[in-house]
Amino acid sequence: MKIINKYLKLVAFFLATLMLIQGCTVYRTTPVTLEEASATNNKVKLKKIDNQTIKYKKIISINQEYFGVKKSKGDLINVPINKEDIKSIKIKNRYLSNLLSFLSVPVGVVVLISIIITIHVLLGGRMI
Repeated sequence: MKIINKYLKLVAFFLATLMLIQGCTVYRTTPVTLEEASATNNKVKLKKIDNQTIKYKKIISINQEYFGVKKSKGDLINVPINKEDIKSIKIKNRYLSNLLSFLSVPVGVVVLISIIITIHVLLGGRMI
């Protein structure tokens, strides 16, 4: 019974980690300009001079002014962006984000099956 409890905690931890990985967003390492960020129409992570990080759904340009689009209480709101406060802007890497989300499920299933087989072998062929 101790063996089962030990591995059950491991399986629970693994499944919780798997769920967290599925919802992740990967951002490109190369910073871009406001103009490039607004042209991509992707999620954006903006870092201010005071090292405050703000995430926006996208950046839009209206009459040479830039706004970050955020979701607040179900509504999309436009937050003005001050160019002088920006340290860096990174856009979402769609390919890598989708790839990690897709691969996390099969990898998780394989690891889970291997844990179950290991428990089965440790119990000497008896079923749990």
